[in-house]
Amino acid sequence: MELLARTPEGTHFDLGTHWARSAQRALDQLRWRTGHVAVQLGAPYATALREWQADTAEYQRALNGLTAGIPYTLETDDADGCRYTFTACRPGPSPRTPLRT
Repeated sequence: MELLARTPEGTHFDLGTHWARSAQRALDQLRWRTGHVAVQLGAPYATALREWQADTAEYQRALNGLTAGIPYTLETDDADGCRYTFTACRPGPSPRTPLRT
């Protein structure tokens, strides 16, 4: 799971990355992180994130897609026009796990 913020001027900020060993854990991390951002954004900008958190059908659709290897992206904006992009993609090896050659 990756979280990026982009200002209206185009500057990007990496707000965190989390490696998960399964699609479900990646989405659970995304759901947990959206809660943090929702608190920081406050009303009314947090509404879309709160609605996404409560949408079990969308969660299942995202899980099915991730399991099939399709990345999932959720985006929202704040009062200053910054765009927050949450992305979950197919689980892979952790950066701490050396690849065998």
